[in-house]
Amino acid sequence: MKTKLNKIALASLVALGTMLPINSQAQVGVEVIIGMPGIAILNYHEVVEVDIPAAALTALIGGTAAGDAMAFEEGQANATAAENAGELEADFAINVTEPTNIDFTNIPLLLQNVWSVRGINNGDMEVVAGAGDQQTLTNGAASIVTSNPEVPQAAFAAPGMNPNNAVSGDVRLALDLSNATAVGNYDGGGQSTYTLTVNLL
Repeated sequence: MKTKLNKIALASLVALGTMLPINSQAQVGVEVIIGMPGIAILNYHEVVEVDIPAAALTALIGGTAAGDAMAFEEGQANATAAENAGELEADFAINVTEPTNIDFTNIPLLLQNVWSVRGINNGDMEVVAGAGDQQTLTNGAASIVTSNPEVPQAAFAAPGMNPNNAVSGDVRLALDLSNATAVGNYDGGGQSTYTLTVNLL
């Protein structure tokens, strides 16, 4: 009887074994589709401070070096002396003229590499500069007026997300120095002088 039961158990195991997969596997391929948005990432300097050395400003103005200033020859002048209260006076009536190569109300200032952009887009990208909240920078009663902010770089192909491929660029401003009568820093009281906008074209 015992042998018969063993044979039945063995037959059951063999039958069960024929129903179970041995080293079987199922393999399928799955396609993944990822939708990416058009995006731009702008890095910029929140505060830009430009120090203008006397040498740079005098080189821009031109003329002949005279210590810390520039001298402009106005040519030969003649005058006839007259007596006034026991003193001889000879009035040469100098006429102050600006250098012919510079207009102190419109001096261009190029701020180089003040922004960088990266991102993805099917078309090009561009950076545009506009006027901010405060174009008049003050130093007490003295002032410098900024105007015409612009980005000189043309539109460019989207460089991708890698920071190493970011496109850097400049901003050009026009400065009116006609009322810059004090030494020191001129600022806009914490308000923006220019704005930057990134457009996906």
